[in-house]
Amino acid sequence: HLILVPKNADVDFINNIIMSLFLGNATKYLSANSIDKTFEGYKYNYETFYSIEFLNNLKMSGISLYKLLLKIGTPIMLLHNLSLAESLCNGLCLICYAFTHHVIEAELITKKYTGTRVFLFCIVFTSVANLSFILKCHQFLVHPVFAITINKAQGQTLNSIGVYLPTPVFSHGQLYIACSRATFRTNLKIMLTDHYTEIGHTQNTVYPKVLL
Repeated sequence: HLILVPKNADVDFINNIIMSLFLGNATKYLSANSIDKTFEGYKYNYETFYSIEFLNNLKMSGISLYKLLLKIGTPIMLLHNLSLAESLCNGLCLICYAFTHHVIEAELITKKYTGTRVFLFCIVFTSVANLSFILKCHQFLVHPVFAITINKAQGQTLNSIGVYLPTPVFSHGQLYIACSRATFRTNLKIMLTDHYTEIGHTQNTVYPKVLL
């Protein structure tokens, strides 16, 4: 069961709503963000132009949230490959079981490894985005997974899917990807909240040149 949305901002919106419905207190993990001073293009005055507040508010693909809120029973997804030998790969889904200051104990929910317990550690990683600097983060490489972007769901097959479209899709093939992740049409629900299109309809984005 998963909710698919077009943008990362929509992911955070849905995740926050559903997280608030979970019983129990949330455990909060804050990321320690800084500019990597070892890369070749580093300039001594970068910290003057890019404050800690600015770095903490950056949201990029593959980068954990600055403020990560989790509860026991929360489903999470790995954002990077951690251990191929243990099948801890990018996109793997787990359920949170217990928390300490520096470790998350989680349980795998994939068919082959269902019930296997693993320990996830807070690690240092760097951004790969096209920025004028390299962002260095110290955080868990996980994200709540009540909802994910449509692009992230590409290649997956799910039993039950909800598609939330506060705005129309913005790239070629996104709507097709979202609607084709479900195994049966009856397992697909679509919610439209776009006020600029006809009720019950949404705009599909297709680039004909791509189809040639």
